[in-house]
Amino acid sequence: MGRWLRSIRLLIVGAALAVSVLVAIAMYWATTGVFERTVRQSAVDMSASLADGTFNAMYQIMRQGWSRAQLDEFLKTIRAQGNDSSTRIELYRGSKVIALFGPIEQPDADALVLSAFATGKTQTQMHNGMIRYDRPLIAEAQCIRCHTNAKVGNVLGVLSIAQS
Repeated sequence: MGRWLRSIRLLIVGAALAVSVLVAIAMYWATTGVFERTVRQSAVDMSASLADGTFNAMYQIMRQGWSRAQLDEFLKTIRAQGNDSSTRIELYRGSKVIALFGPIEQPDADALVLSAFATGKTQTQMHNGMIRYDRPLIAEAQCIRCHTNAKVGNVLGVLSIAQS
């Protein structure tokens, strides 16, 4: 009878150990997934706030009828912010803005920027610890006063935020 009792104890201890290991693995997997989603959402929210602030600053200058020198200074300032941090901000002009006001120095548009232009929807991408947040700048009624070749709803540009 003692042998039989010993094997039941071993079975119970073994089963408890196996269940404990499985529960620990499941908890690790679940908390890691929640943590990664939370970090990703926080990065997107931060990028959206940065895009809002950048656009609002740009809009305030545009409302005053900014000069080419003011535009160049604004672009220099937002691009310089990326030199000191892990954030890069880029502004892409659309064809309607280029037709009226000329081109600006900007990198070639990649697939994410082109998608924001084409769909008129914000594009986000996370890759190798880098978040990209590309927001289309869509013409509203007040924009048409200066952007005379555009219609409400046209994408006039894309504001691209990259953070690591």
